Amino acid sequence: MLPIILVDETDNAFADIYSAAVSLQNIWPRARQALFAVLIGAICLILALTVPLAQYENFLLLIGTFFVPLFGVLAADYFVLRRSYTEADLYQPPAFRWEGVIAWALGVVTYQALTRLAPSVGATFPAFGVSFLAYLGIAGALRGIGRVRPERA
Repeated sequence: MLPIILVDETDNAFADIYSAAVSLQNIWPRARQALFAVLIGAICLILALTVPLAQYENFLLLIGTFFVPLFGVLAADYFVLRRSYTEADLYQPPAFRWEGVIAWALGVVTYQALTRLAPSVGATFPAFGVSFLAYLGIAGALRGIGRVRPERA
């Protein structure tokens, strides 16, 4: 079974290395893409051979800690409160919105607490739910007093 997984995942590694090389070439257009691919491949190989797998787990939990609650806030804002974004929403400088930061922070605390205190429960769905519901509650309350823009049709 392991050889099948190895063969199946090999193309993903090549795609990731190529994507990183293209991204770096956008920053340094005069450099050769092949050079970036070789360098990135070598760095990844060295990291794969030297970094303990347990450290990788901590890295993945750290990513989840920050991005899962962020997605909860975004989902609540987009799918429930505003139901769409205009072009101006995407390209104008964003206003700082405390309600999003507070809801995100509550999700981060939930994720960290569950990964440390009850890892068998799982942290993704509860942290998403906490940030989603907290944002709906806080932004909904602020909308009631006129601080948040009304929903678009």
